[in-house]
Amino acid sequence: MCCSSRGDCRRKFFDGDAVFWHTRAFQLYGSGDRNDNYRWWYAAGIQAKGNNEDKKKDEDNEKESKTEKNQEEILNNKIKVFNEFSNAVDRMIAGEYVDTEYEGKDITTEDLDYIHQNKTGALLKLCVRMGAILANASEEDAKSLTIYAEKIGLAFQIKDDILSEEGDEKVLGKPVGNDKEMEKCTYVSKYGLQKSKEILENITNEAIQELDKYGEKAIFLKELAKYIQNRNK
Repeated sequence: MCCSSRGDCRRKFFDGDAVFWHTRAFQLYGSGDRNDNYRWWYAAGIQAKGNNEDKKKDEDNEKESKTEKNQEEILNNKIKVFNEFSNAVDRMIAGEYVDTEYEGKDITTEDLDYIHQNKTGALLKLCVRMGAILANASEEDAKSLTIYAEKIGLAFQIKDDILSEEGDEKVLGKPVGNDKEMEKCTYVSKYGLQKSKEILENITNEAIQELDKYGEKAIFLKELAKYIQNRNK
Protein backbone atom coordinates (compact mmCIF):
# COMPACT_ATOMS: atom_id res chain seq x y z
CA MET A 1 0.00 0.00 0.00
CA CYS A 2 3.00 2.32 -0.35
CA CYS A 3 1.39 4.02 -3.35
CA SER A 4 -1.73 4.85 -1.32
CA SER A 5 0.23 7.37 0.74
CA ARG A 6 1.81 9.04 -2.30
CA GLY A 7 -0.27 11.67 -4.04
CA ASP A 8 1.62 11.36 -7.34
CA CYS A 9 0.83 7.65 -7.49
CA ARG A 10 -2.67 7.75 -6.05
CA ARG A 11 -3.68 10.72 -8.17
CA LYS A 12 -2.49 9.16 -11.44
CA PHE A 13 0.31 11.50 -12.53
CA PHE A 14 1.09 9.26 -15.50
CA ASP A 15 0.53 9.26 -19.26
CA GLY A 16 -1.58 7.11 -21.56
CA ASP A 17 -2.45 3.57 -20.62
CA ALA A 18 -0.33 3.84 -17.49
CA VAL A 19 -3.08 5.96 -15.93
CA PHE A 20 -5.64 3.20 -16.34
CA TRP A 21 -3.44 0.28 -15.40
CA HIS A 22 -1.78 1.94 -12.40
CA THR A 23 -5.14 2.99 -11.00
CA ARG A 24 -6.59 -0.50 -11.50
CA ALA A 25 -3.51 -2.09 -9.92
CA PHE A 26 -3.92 0.15 -6.90
CA GLN A 27 -7.60 -0.73 -6.60
CA LEU A 28 -7.08 -4.47 -7.04
CA TYR A 29 -4.18 -4.51 -4.59
CA GLY A 30 -6.33 -2.62 -2.12
CA SER A 31 -9.13 -5.16 -2.59
CA GLY A 32 -6.70 -7.99 -1.93
CA ASP A 33 -5.47 -6.25 1.21
CA ARG A 34 -9.04 -5.88 2.44
CA ASN A 35 -9.88 -9.53 1.79
CA ASP A 36 -6.74 -10.67 3.58
CA ASN A 37 -7.50 -8.26 6.39
CA TYR A 38 -11.03 -9.64 6.79
CA ARG A 39 -9.58 -13.06 7.61
CA TRP A 40 -7.62 -11.64 10.54
CA TRP A 41 -10.54 -9.47 11.61
CA TYR A 42 -12.89 -12.47 11.64
CA ALA A 43 -10.38 -14.67 13.44
CA ALA A 44 -9.78 -12.02 16.10
CA GLY A 45 -13.51 -11.62 16.68
CA ILE A 46 -14.08 -15.37 17.02
CA GLN A 47 -11.09 -15.76 19.34
CA ALA A 48 -12.22 -12.90 21.59
CA LYS A 49 -15.72 -14.41 21.79
CA GLY A 50 -14.30 -17.83 22.51
CA ASN A 51 -12.12 -16.52 25.32
CA ASN A 52 -15.12 -14.88 26.99
CA GLU A 53 -17.16 -18.10 26.79
CA ASP A 54 -14.28 -20.18 28.17
CA LYS A 55 -13.84 -17.70 31.00
CA LYS A 56 -17.49 -17.98 31.97
CA LYS A 57 -17.31 -21.78 32.04
CA ASP A 58 -14.18 -21.73 34.14
CA GLU A 59 -15.71 -19.31 36.62
CA ASP A 60 -18.79 -21.55 36.90
CA ASN A 61 -16.64 -24.58 37.68
CA GLU A 62 -14.09 -23.06 40.03
CA LYS A 63 -12.75 -19.75 41.20
CA GLU A 64 -9.71 -18.70 39.24
CA SER A 65 -6.68 -17.22 40.91
CA LYS A 66 -6.00 -13.51 40.53
CA THR A 67 -2.90 -14.21 38.46
CA GLU A 68 -4.78 -16.42 36.02
CA LYS A 69 -7.51 -13.83 35.61
CA ASN A 70 -4.96 -11.13 34.91
CA GLN A 71 -3.20 -13.26 32.32
CA GLU A 72 -6.48 -14.05 30.58
CA GLU A 73 -7.52 -10.39 30.67
CA ILE A 74 -4.23 -9.34 29.12
CA LEU A 75 -4.60 -11.94 26.37
CA ASN A 76 -8.20 -10.94 25.67
CA ASN A 77 -7.22 -7.26 25.47
CA LYS A 78 -4.46 -8.08 22.99
CA ILE A 79 -6.98 -9.91 20.82
CA LYS A 80 -9.33 -6.91 21.02
CA VAL A 81 -6.48 -4.63 19.95
CA PHE A 82 -5.72 -6.94 17.03
CA ASN A 83 -9.37 -6.71 16.01
CA GLU A 84 -9.24 -2.91 16.24
CA PHE A 85 -6.11 -2.86 14.10
CA SER A 86 -7.72 -4.99 11.39
CA ASN A 87 -10.79 -2.75 11.39
CA ALA A 88 -8.66 0.40 11.09
CA VAL A 89 -6.69 -0.98 8.15
CA ASP A 90 -9.97 -1.83 6.42
CA ARG A 91 -11.29 1.72 7.01
CA MET A 92 -8.06 3.26 5.74
CA ILE A 93 -8.13 1.23 2.52
CA ALA A 94 -11.82 2.03 2.00
CA GLY A 95 -11.19 5.75 2.52
CA GLU A 96 -8.26 5.84 0.11
CA TYR A 97 -10.22 3.91 -2.51
CA VAL A 98 -13.27 6.19 -2.38
CA ASP A 99 -11.01 9.27 -2.35
CA THR A 100 -9.30 8.07 -5.54
CA GLU A 101 -12.54 7.11 -7.28
CA TYR A 102 -14.25 10.45 -6.55
CA GLU A 103 -11.48 12.71 -7.83
CA GLY A 104 -12.83 15.15 -10.39
CA LYS A 105 -16.43 14.49 -9.32
CA ASP A 106 -18.93 16.57 -7.39
CA ILE A 107 -19.72 14.57 -4.26
CA THR A 108 -22.13 14.96 -1.37
CA THR A 109 -21.21 16.23 2.08
CA GLU A 110 -21.83 12.71 3.42
CA ASP A 111 -19.33 11.21 0.97
CA LEU A 112 -16.77 13.89 1.82
CA ASP A 113 -17.14 13.18 5.54
CA TYR A 114 -16.85 9.43 4.89
CA ILE A 115 -13.52 9.95 3.12
CA HIS A 116 -12.21 12.28 5.81
CA GLN A 117 -13.29 10.10 8.72
CA ASN A 118 -11.30 7.21 7.33
CA LYS A 119 -7.78 7.23 5.82
CA THR A 120 -5.39 8.80 8.38
CA GLY A 121 -8.35 9.51 10.64
CA ALA A 122 -8.96 5.77 11.06
CA LEU A 123 -5.36 5.25 12.17
CA LEU A 124 -5.53 8.07 14.73
CA LYS A 125 -8.71 6.55 16.13
CA LEU A 126 -6.96 3.18 16.29
CA CYS A 127 -4.07 4.56 18.35
CA VAL A 128 -6.40 6.08 20.93
CA ARG A 129 -8.66 3.03 21.19
CA MET A 130 -5.71 0.64 21.50
CA GLY A 131 -4.44 2.64 24.46
CA ALA A 132 -7.88 2.61 26.06
CA ILE A 133 -8.26 -1.16 25.65
CA LEU A 134 -4.79 -2.02 26.97
CA ALA A 135 -5.34 0.33 29.95
CA ASN A 136 -8.62 -1.46 30.78
CA ALA A 137 -10.60 1.75 30.35
CA SER A 138 -14.24 1.65 31.38
CA GLU A 139 -16.96 1.63 28.72
CA GLU A 140 -17.73 5.28 29.47
CA ASP A 141 -14.08 6.32 29.19
CA ALA A 142 -13.60 4.32 25.99
CA LYS A 143 -16.62 6.07 24.49
CA SER A 144 -15.29 9.53 25.38
CA LEU A 145 -11.85 8.71 24.00
CA THR A 146 -13.39 7.34 20.80
CA ILE A 147 -15.36 10.56 20.28
CA TYR A 148 -12.16 12.55 20.87
CA ALA A 149 -10.25 10.36 18.42
CA GLU A 150 -12.88 10.65 15.69
CA LYS A 151 -12.80 14.43 15.98
CA ILE A 152 -9.01 14.79 15.81
CA GLY A 153 -9.00 12.33 12.89
CA LEU A 154 -11.45 14.54 10.99
CA ALA A 155 -9.49 17.62 12.04
CA PHE A 156 -6.31 16.10 10.61
CA GLN A 157 -7.90 15.63 7.18
CA ILE A 158 -9.48 19.10 7.15
CA LYS A 159 -6.08 20.58 8.00
CA ASP A 160 -4.63 18.63 5.08
CA ASP A 161 -7.18 20.30 2.79
CA ILE A 162 -6.23 23.71 4.15
CA LEU A 163 -2.50 23.09 3.76
CA SER A 164 -3.06 21.94 0.20
CA GLU A 165 -4.54 25.36 -0.45
CA GLU A 166 -2.13 27.67 1.38
CA GLY A 167 0.75 25.61 2.75
CA ASP A 168 4.47 26.07 2.09
CA GLU A 169 5.73 23.45 -0.36
CA LYS A 170 9.22 23.49 1.17
CA VAL A 171 7.80 22.74 4.59
CA LEU A 172 5.11 20.31 3.42
CA GLY A 173 7.41 18.36 1.17
CA LYS A 174 4.67 18.01 -1.46
CA PRO A 175 3.00 20.25 -4.06
CA VAL A 176 0.54 22.90 -2.90
CA GLY A 177 -2.62 23.39 -4.94
CA ASN A 178 -2.67 19.86 -6.35
CA ASP A 179 -6.15 19.23 -4.90
CA LYS A 180 -7.50 22.14 -6.92
CA GLU A 181 -5.66 20.99 -10.06
CA MET A 182 -7.23 17.54 -9.78
CA GLU A 183 -10.65 19.11 -9.13
CA LYS A 184 -10.78 17.13 -5.94
CA CYS A 185 -13.70 17.71 -3.58
CA THR A 186 -12.28 18.90 -0.25
CA TYR A 187 -13.52 20.93 2.70
CA VAL A 188 -11.95 23.99 1.07
CA SER A 189 -13.69 23.43 -2.27
CA LYS A 190 -16.97 22.63 -0.48
CA TYR A 191 -17.02 25.34 2.19
CA GLY A 192 -14.27 27.78 1.27
CA LEU A 193 -10.95 28.41 3.01
CA GLN A 194 -12.19 30.62 5.86
CA LYS A 195 -15.19 28.43 6.67
CA SER A 196 -12.95 25.35 6.67
CA LYS A 197 -10.72 27.02 9.25
CA GLU A 198 -13.76 27.78 11.39
CA ILE A 199 -14.95 24.17 11.16
CA LEU A 200 -11.46 22.98 12.10
CA GLU A 201 -11.44 25.31 15.12
CA ASN A 202 -14.85 24.06 16.28
CA ILE A 203 -13.98 20.37 15.88
CA THR A 204 -10.70 20.83 17.75
CA ASN A 205 -12.46 22.58 20.63
CA GLU A 206 -15.09 19.83 20.75
CA ALA A 207 -12.34 17.20 20.95
CA ILE A 208 -10.64 19.03 23.81
CA GLN A 209 -13.91 19.57 25.69
CA GLU A 210 -14.58 15.84 25.53
CA LEU A 211 -11.52 15.37 27.78
CA ASP A 212 -12.17 18.16 30.30
CA LYS A 213 -13.42 15.70 32.92
CA TYR A 214 -9.98 14.05 33.04
CA GLY A 215 -8.16 17.19 34.17
CA GLU A 216 -4.35 17.10 34.03
CA LYS A 217 -4.36 13.47 32.90
CA ALA A 218 -5.54 14.61 29.47
CA ILE A 219 -2.98 17.39 28.93
CA PHE A 220 -1.03 15.42 26.30
CA LEU A 221 -4.13 14.50 24.31
CA LYS A 222 -5.37 18.10 24.42
CA GLU A 223 -2.00 19.37 23.20
CA LEU A 224 -2.09 16.77 20.43
CA ALA A 225 -5.44 18.14 19.24
CA LYS A 226 -4.04 21.67 19.13
CA TYR A 227 -0.91 20.48 17.33
CA ILE A 228 -3.04 18.86 14.63
CA GLN A 229 -4.97 22.11 14.20
CA ASN A 230 -1.88 24.33 14.03
CA ARG A 231 0.59 22.09 12.19
CA ASN A 232 2.23 23.38 9.01
CA LYS A 233 3.26 20.03 7.55
